[in-house]
Amino acid sequence: MFDTLKDWCWELERTKGNVKYKAVSVNEGYRICERLPAFFVVPTPLLEEDVLRFQGHGIPMWCWSCHNGSALLKMSALPREQDDGILQMQKNFLDGIYKTIHRPPYENVKTEDLSSNFLSLQEIQTAYSKFKQLFLIDNSTEFWDTDIKWFSLLESSSWLDIIRRCLKKAIEITECLEAQNMNILLLDAAAGALLEENASDLCCLLSSLVQVMMDSHCRTQTGFQSLIQKEWVMGGHCFLDRCNHLRQSDKEEVPVFLLFLDCVWQLVHQHPPAFEFTETYLTVLSDSLYIPIFSTFFFNSPHQKDVNMHQRQLSLPLTQSKSSPKRGFFREETDHLIKNLLGKRISKLINSSDELQDNFREFYDSWHSKPTDYHGLLLPHIEGPEIKVWAQRYLRWIPEAQIVGGGRVATMGKLLEMMEEVQSLQEKIDERHLSQAPLQAEAPCLLRNSARLSSLFPFALLQRHSSKPVLPTSGWKALGDEEDLARREDEFVDLGDL
Repeated sequence: MFDTLKDWCWELERTKGNVKYKAVSVNEGYRICERLPAFFVVPTPLLEEDVLRFQGHGIPMWCWSCHNGSALLKMSALPREQDDGILQMQKNFLDGIYKTIHRPPYENVKTEDLSSNFLSLQEIQTAYSKFKQLFLIDNSTEFWDTDIKWFSLLESSSWLDIIRRCLKKAIEITECLEAQNMNILLLDAAAGALLEENASDLCCLLSSLVQVMMDSHCRTQTGFQSLIQKEWVMGGHCFLDRCNHLRQSDKEEVPVFLLFLDCVWQLVHQHPPAFEFTETYLTVLSDSLYIPIFSTFFFNSPHQKDVNMHQRQLSLPLTQSKSSPKRGFFREETDHLIKNLLGKRISKLINSSDELQDNFREFYDSWHSKPTDYHGLLLPHIEGPEIKVWAQRYLRWIPEAQIVGGGRVATMGKLLEMMEEVQSLQEKIDERHLSQAPLQAEAPCLLRNSARLSSLFPFALLQRHSSKPVLPTSGWKALGDEEDLARREDEFVDLGDL
């Protein structure tokens, strides 16, 4: 849970980072800063008064250590000041910090300034806003009417490209850690209308993705839970504001954690054997952001959670907000109704126009040219066709988007059914050889209800399924017929009726 000094020391020992880094308790009781965790890890030479100086800002905090000794660090920017004297103090302070982490054994340090070479929170906010608004479907007719322009609408939202850029940046950082044996210092984005406080947004996103790719422990269920606890919950991610639970400020609502889960889903989808959990676990975890059962994702900091859970005075997001005319699940929080073809045509959507750096391309191509070690380094494919829509999460409540009797679960069910039948027949043959009794066929008992499975299992319920019209409904509108056939919902139109 990383709420004790012992937990942090254990993590340091597990990653062999305890030689160069130390766990500190200077913020125990949140006496320095309420936004920082009570315990965290810093470079060993760093003095306690340095941590106290600017309430934890400007301090390189340890995230994870690689097997070769390199480490991933993050740092929140110092607050902006107008006074020249304070600015000079900050400069001298940072100069001292940089000298500390650039001298042995920290000689190779690369700073990743996320405010200048990565996404902004505004870009994520805008892309997701378009993404979730594109497919708020009222009825079957509207669904099929939208179908003919789905790819262009999805492309214009840029959500899949946002995911690709996150994965690409994480691979770049991984290459520095793994191939170049460099320490990476993530510096938060402190510019624009949406500020990242205490390196708790994009720094959390990238550091978590890098650990999932490089550390197989983080791909177990226990390790993944610990990762989220360490980087997001104890790391001070503002769940209350970023999820806008209290409906107080739409402009602060940015789905950074959901973006992280979507990136992890891409890895799970591409390399299922590497993970101890499935996409269903990720879907349920994403639901936990908005279901008022668990308190994990309802607060802006560990201190806020401790205070309000103790006093039981926080108003959890149970208050009624403005209603939405659209049908679906948790429409106020996550309207993710995206028509998906399981990525078979998504190559039309994204062309990687930016040239990958030589080191990155060599590292990326070299890894993908070798057999995958599911217990070692894990890299995703990031070419356009490989970045797909998380169908189970975004489409599960739309009957029209289901493939009845299809999808991965149904396919695996059929394979298991066939395997059981083969095994049963083999046993019958063996028995016949022993007893010379006639062989009698027997239907397998496994998955007898496999016909009820769909591509969105286990969430979607089978119900009356609408048929796709022979012509798009928008085509009927253009015909100018007296009767608006586009409004005839759930109806298969026969061209012979014209």
